[in-house]
Amino acid sequence: MKQSNGILLLGLLCAWLFFMPGDGAWAARTLSKEIAPDVPAQTFDLLDQHAVVFFEGSGQKDLILIADVFCVNSRKTHDLLKKNMEYIRSLKVLLVTRYPQLGSDIVAAHVLRMHASGKGGLSLDSAFNLDITRDGDFKARREALIETFQRDPGEDEKTDTLAELETVRRNTKIAGEVGYSGTPHIIVGKRVLHGYSRAAIKIMLKEDL
Repeated sequence: MKQSNGILLLGLLCAWLFFMPGDGAWAARTLSKEIAPDVPAQTFDLLDQHAVVFFEGSGQKDLILIADVFCVNSRKTHDLLKKNMEYIRSLKVLLVTRYPQLGSDIVAAHVLRMHASGKGGLSLDSAFNLDITRDGDFKARREALIETFQRDPGEDEKTDTLAELETVRRNTKIAGEVGYSGTPHIIVGKRVLHGYSRAAIKIMLKEDL
């Protein structure tokens, strides 16, 4: 009797492991429209117009990521996407600020300035890896970002990023007006995932949406 109970328990455990939604099981599923709804055409065109290409991969998917460089879930999303560039043809990013009190708008503005000089990807990677402190020392954060890559000879350390700062604020307003509050939002194939889900992002990258 004890042996029968043990076999039954083992069978139930194997069945649970088999049907448990790990990466392999999730990869075979599709995302419902409740989880990843369609993006209205007007909304997609607006976001696509203002997002900037930061990375290009070897895949077929064009993505738009709406993110704040100091948002923990934005950072997780960025890291996951960078590890799956074989599925991605282009990764556009719309930088917004949800934490201006921590200086995320200033850091994002500097990232956009570096993008214009051809160092956007490196600068964005560095921004997502900056330590987030709450001391309000915006200048120190900006300088920490600057020191993470090699400066071009003759580049002005005190380059004014006022125009880029206005761009970040404009992006934030645009995202808010279309109802994309908080961060992150990931658009793949004109469907959007609000928030971070490792499993859902992998499905969006792998399936034909």
